[in-house]
Amino acid sequence: MSANSKQLGGKHSPSLSYKSADEATVNSVDSTTRHTQLTSSFETDLSAPRRIRREDPSQELVRKYQKDSKYSAYVQVVERCLQSFDYVSEWADVTAFLTKLERSFKTYSRFAVVPHKETVAKRLAQCLNPALPTGVHQKALGIYEQIFKQIGQEQLIADLSLYAYGLFPFMRNASLSTKSQLLEIFSRVFVPLGTSLRPCMKSFTAGVLPGLEEASAEMSGRVMDLLDRLQETVDSAFFFQTLFLVMVTNAEQRESALKYLAQRLPVFTQKEDVEQICGDQGSLMVRALAATLTDSKTLVLRAALDVVMTRIPLRTCVFETRDVVLLVKCAAEVVLKKDMSLNRRFYTWVLGPGESDAEQSAHFAQYVQAPLTEALLGSFAATSSLDQQHTVLRVLIGLIDKPAIAQPILDAIFVPLLQQLMAERDACADGMLPVKLASVSRMFVEMLDPIFTWSSVINQLTQAAVAADDPGARIARALRLLLFFVQTFELDDDATLQVHVPMALLTVLATLDRMAAKTVDATLCCCLTRTAIELLTRVPTAVFADVSEQADVSEPDIGGLFETARAFYGMHDAASEDRADAAAVERSAAEVV
Repeated sequence: MSANSKQLGGKHSPSLSYKSADEATVNSVDSTTRHTQLTSSFETDLSAPRRIRREDPSQELVRKYQKDSKYSAYVQVVERCLQSFDYVSEWADVTAFLTKLERSFKTYSRFAVVPHKETVAKRLAQCLNPALPTGVHQKALGIYEQIFKQIGQEQLIADLSLYAYGLFPFMRNASLSTKSQLLEIFSRVFVPLGTSLRPCMKSFTAGVLPGLEEASAEMSGRVMDLLDRLQETVDSAFFFQTLFLVMVTNAEQRESALKYLAQRLPVFTQKEDVEQICGDQGSLMVRALAATLTDSKTLVLRAALDVVMTRIPLRTCVFETRDVVLLVKCAAEVVLKKDMSLNRRFYTWVLGPGESDAEQSAHFAQYVQAPLTEALLGSFAATSSLDQQHTVLRVLIGLIDKPAIAQPILDAIFVPLLQQLMAERDACADGMLPVKLASVSRMFVEMLDPIFTWSSVINQLTQAAVAADDPGARIARALRLLLFFVQTFELDDDATLQVHVPMALLTVLATLDRMAAKTVDATLCCCLTRTAIELLTRVPTAVFADVSEQADVSEPDIGGLFETARAFYGMHDAASEDRADAAAVERSAAEVV
């Protein structure tokens, strides 16, 4: 047996055997696995027209032809030809089979029907197996053309699912010469079907798109023209909806689809632009772009960000809020790739076209801050998946390098994130955060400015102490947050131990003094006392060295210390334009302590 015979699997090859037809697309050789998977997906998509029980136009013709003796000869010739496929052992045998089949159709071309059309279509699909040489593929495509010419457009519409099964998935595996022949069939036979093509529009679009992957400008131009004709034939909105659906469900076609969108989508500046492209399915376009932004391929991510950056300016609100939140969330996750080209595109999109820092900050604050904050915090709070929570924290870590984006987001999200982490810890049976979540959350806090983190936590307590409505409950929540922050994160640097922990202790004592004078809530006073003791155990003795050496120590002004702490941490509000130098701030805090 020749090498070619061995590749096909022997005389009775399971991938080509007439008796093993149902196993043909499953048990193919390794090099055809992708083709088999694609074929299966096309079969699923094309199941819709099969569920519609319509009378086959060929049945009436068959009843008419049965009176003709030559038709019986035609059927017998096709049957014998199909049976000969049972003895295929090498590529030359496949070519011989196709030659006989082609001769049968040409000899009896006056009959506008194909006997045993299901088996014929299956055999032709098998002859487009990628393991076979280009000559076999060209021969099979020639027979497809002969059949389409012979049966006419009406019968082709009825049998569309049969012939699409082999043709539509073939583009990705075809050689350049056969791609040209296949495109000619698509253009001359399928596109003119018009709206009759709608039941299998998704499969047809997915079958054409791989042609855009060719480096040849001529081939890419032909595919673009074919897609443009298809868009005009089946209705623009329906075409783009189908294209977006392909992007959502078929990862392999995303890069090609993005190439088409990059040249055909308008700049969306008003809602009418969205309606013109995809009707009332604007959310479908957003989901398609969001799916591409989560793709694993860097080239796909670049193409998706290019489309988003150039076609969807955030300053023009043409999508629903939930769609903008989804799109911004998926775009922000590209920072996890740590690819400068991706980060640059993302930053350009969210910071806007302004050249100065002030213009970019204003653009971000007006159009992006709210949806990005909602996306990150909502994703962290609404899911029970530790992987998703881990992702949100890693995205925030990635954004820290861009203060114009990170600082406004952190100002809004830091305390709610701590509260969510605390709730996650309380929900665990052992009273501890999961190891993976604890690790990334500690890394996140360590990368932030200690002044920012401590001011955010302590301000929760100072604001609760001066609140007019139910200060006791608010103070209790603030104390729980403070204890969680102190007990969960590694706070052992000198600035923290000598400045921020003592300042937190003074704030707790000052709050205790204020509450003791206003209320008789013993539980709240006990909570404050326990928190003060917890903080006191963490204050190094060196902090008290200067005080112990003084001979005359006056009684401290507790109320003054409370206001001093409020004023000190209030200096570092996010809206403050005059941010003091961190070292100078810590020195002033040390003086207060």
